[in-house]
Amino acid sequence: MEKLTLLFTTMFAFILSGEAFFKPRHHKHLPTYVPKTLDEVKNYLCESFEGGECVDTKPAKIIINKVFDFTGSEGMKEELGCYHCTMPAKCLTSGQLKLNVNNQCNGLVPTTVRYSQAGRCGIDVGSNKIIVGENGGGLKGKGLRLRNSHDVEIRNLNITDINPQVIWGGDAIDLINVENVLLDGNYIKNIGRQMVVTHFGNNTGVLMTNNVFDGNTPYSAYCDGAHYWLWLFLGEYDRIAIRNNVIFNTSGRGPHVVASKNSTILVHMLQNVFYDVKDAGLIELGDTRSSILVEGNVFVNVKEVVHINTGNIYMPQNKTDQLQCKNYLGRQCLLNIVVNSGGAKPVNSLTVLQDFKGYKDVLAKPIM
Repeated sequence: MEKLTLLFTTMFAFILSGEAFFKPRHHKHLPTYVPKTLDEVKNYLCESFEGGECVDTKPAKIIINKVFDFTGSEGMKEELGCYHCTMPAKCLTSGQLKLNVNNQCNGLVPTTVRYSQAGRCGIDVGSNKIIVGENGGGLKGKGLRLRNSHDVEIRNLNITDINPQVIWGGDAIDLINVENVLLDGNYIKNIGRQMVVTHFGNNTGVLMTNNVFDGNTPYSAYCDGAHYWLWLFLGEYDRIAIRNNVIFNTSGRGPHVVASKNSTILVHMLQNVFYDVKDAGLIELGDTRSSILVEGNVFVNVKEVVHINTGNIYMPQNKTDQLQCKNYLGRQCLLNIVVNSGGAKPVNSLTVLQDFKGYKDVLAKPIM
């Protein structure tokens, strides 16, 4: 434990400048709202809709100063689904169940699945919103959905307990064709599916920083108490920075990157701590056109740092790797620290550095 503490201290000793794709907007004299009911939470996050989609662009700050529990608020539902796994036997009690979305239950053991309908779809968030959790405030049983939104900050918010027993039971943060979104200082745990997911469209200027992703769960895809569904990036032109986060007891999708046809995703993973990661490990890059720059991270007890790679990854682990960055980014990359972990053999595609070269002025720059 002392060694692990030392690694954390070393990682966070760097001082960063730059905002890594995200460009902060400094709104002055924002109207501030403090919701008291579930309905007020929804209304303050998005006041106007057209055709079922949020079109609210009014600048506002919303303070969440208590836990709003949406579980059961839109009714409970039972339907025929299935066990995600039935072996070993403990999966019948500690594994996740699955809704039959896209006929995914074909060939699996059927069972009745009961879930809270509120969790299936997140609360719509408009543009120009700052959402701040205070005094442990947060959302329970329902996440957030940003669709065609821009300039949104979500800070210090707890998002927990969204149908954790059910795959397809709901996501914590759902991003669809967004621009300039900051996720900072949040705590996420016990989610049925993705903790963060980007959907189709361009999700640009997305910065995830200082968050805690807690994978401890009573229900898990691999029946081992570790959350599998961490981050899934599916956009057509995603530009995402993941910086200074702590992730533990997960078992896959850290991240899972699968771009749409004829599109590219760029992900910058900088100075995060990953520990006690099981089964499918972390990085699953399933797209030949996408690139992930992995630098300055700490990997401790990770089964596989890179689980799947059919794209481009640059993950410096020696001085030569560091210096190569300077030719493209104008600075040395940070070394990754790998302790008691597998799947971390040198992975260095210069395509990554070439892809990031055009963004070198907006990437986070560590001060050495």
